[in-house]
Amino acid sequence: MSAVEINLRQGGTTHPFATMALLTGGKTDDDGIFRTLDGDQRCYMATDAYSDDQLVGMTAKAFLQMLQDDINSEVKRLRWDGIKKVGVVFHILDFVELGKVR
Repeated sequence: MSAVEINLRQGGTTHPFATMALLTGGKTDDDGIFRTLDGDQRCYMATDAYSDDQLVGMTAKAFLQMLQDDINSEVKRLRWDGIKKVGVVFHILDFVELGKVR
């Protein structure tokens, strides 16, 4: 597993990278591979443009509650797993009522 990032400035990818480092306790090694404290390799994917009509009208509180309560396997896989150090982290939920998450 590998990831490539060209980031000549601090900007859109800085937050996802910093979040990954904080949540996993990891860092990028000299070989350019990001590893957790346990030595497991990790990478991230990020977007600021995800939209879904099913979210329209849902509050941020309701969205987070759905993630917590739902037993649907598709929803479960979105949860952050602090033990495995994998999962989805939602950064900005200001626009969830309009059907957008970041």
